[in-house]
Amino acid sequence: MFQENKNYLFHRKIIAVHSQDRDINKWPKSNEFEVKLPINYKKVSSLQLLSIQLPKKYNIFSNYNQNTKLKYASGAGVDTTIQINDGTYTPQQMCAMLTNKLTDITVVYNDIDMKFYFYSDAEFTIHAGENITYSDLCNTNNVYNYTFNWGLPFYLGFEKKSYTSTVSDFTIIDSDGSLNSITGKYVIVSPVPAPVYGEEDIYLEIDKYNYIDEIEPYSINTNNNITDVSYLSCVSLATLRGERSTNYSKITQNNLKQRGVKCLNKSSNDYNGVYNSSFAKIPIFIETGKNVTHDSAFLNNIYYSDPPIETLSKLKFKFRYHDGRLVDFYNHPVSLTIGLGMLREDFDKGNTIKFPEAYS
Repeated sequence: MFQENKNYLFHRKIIAVHSQDRDINKWPKSNEFEVKLPINYKKVSSLQLLSIQLPKKYNIFSNYNQNTKLKYASGAGVDTTIQINDGTYTPQQMCAMLTNKLTDITVVYNDIDMKFYFYSDAEFTIHAGENITYSDLCNTNNVYNYTFNWGLPFYLGFEKKSYTSTVSDFTIIDSDGSLNSITGKYVIVSPVPAPVYGEEDIYLEIDKYNYIDEIEPYSINTNNNITDVSYLSCVSLATLRGERSTNYSKITQNNLKQRGVKCLNKSSNDYNGVYNSSFAKIPIFIETGKNVTHDSAFLNNIYYSDPPIETLSKLKFKFRYHDGRLVDFYNHPVSLTIGLGMLREDFDKGNTIKFPEAYS
């Protein structure tokens, strides 16, 4: 028990965490797991993320993310759905994959306007607005209902509608700087620059110790079709008094009322967000084939506990995007370095420290 009016010394401990050390039967994927700590750490006053290394195999596109399928109709008018392989793509790699999957349609990318160009000798249609079914039972959300990241067409720069090709000419600049001119073909150009590299940030949650408040995505805030994201914006008297130990991000309105919490519905004009939703916001710089590594120069994330945590014996981690989707690490390992700040009782001046005989 933390006692007031008593002297304490502050000391630190560094913990190396590896996702491989989790109970794989209980936590089969490395994007969400819990680990038991080496000892019970006492009177923990702060937690800090000192460094993190994410796997080089980082799936922006996967069946789990529901962004690997595209529906189109060839010149014969037959609708076909293709599916690209799971993985992370450069724009040029995406062009090669799509050209391989599409029948009699070539795909190129313009490095200047960052758009994909589809062309063929015959008329064709891209059904970018189709709500395509995915079979991954681990992700029950239908991402098609989102405003952003709603499927492969979004990452190719399309909106939710069908596009029919027209005969036109165009010139693009390839990645090597050379000009590539196409004339007299049936063409569809994505209307907006394509975010083929995916999200720019990953959010790390540490259960019970999140302290970052997060603005909620507008599509989640207003779209009634998304029933599994029932976040509420909450303000409690306990929070106003400085108590940060309660995570209100995913508890029901009835439970909050029982706790004396004043809640405002997420569609309110007054508040829009999640209280204590995450521990760290990690910028991602994707370079195919290399690990994503950050140290404390990027991560000044410190959770302070007042009063200190009496006993800390385990930590639970979750890696997700801003819209709530778990990151698809393809089950490759994640490693973190966590710094703990702890308090211990100060020695009275009259006390002495006895050392073993070997050190005398």
